[in-house]
Amino acid sequence: MEPDLVCAQFLHDTDLPFSLVATKADKISKNQIARQRALFAKAFDVPLKDVIVTSAEDGRGREELVNSVAAWINILEAQTLEVEENPIL
Repeated sequence: MEPDLVCAQFLHDTDLPFSLVATKADKISKNQIARQRALFAKAFDVPLKDVIVTSAEDGRGREELVNSVAAWINILEAQTLEVEENPIL
């Protein structure tokens, strides 16, 4: 998990948006999922809403993941447009 924490710190330091994706949700109970989400959110210093729980087995979290990726793309595109409209040089 340490490489993941280092990567998350880099993303925080560079103000790049990100979400965590926890897989294999079909393997544990709903109570365990809630606890794991809270632990991940705290460990990676992200809002609980940015910890997305998924399962390829039952499709859980797929729509939430797609929506999250689309939202991050929109944010990054808006930031890119802002930089292009207001160059530093």
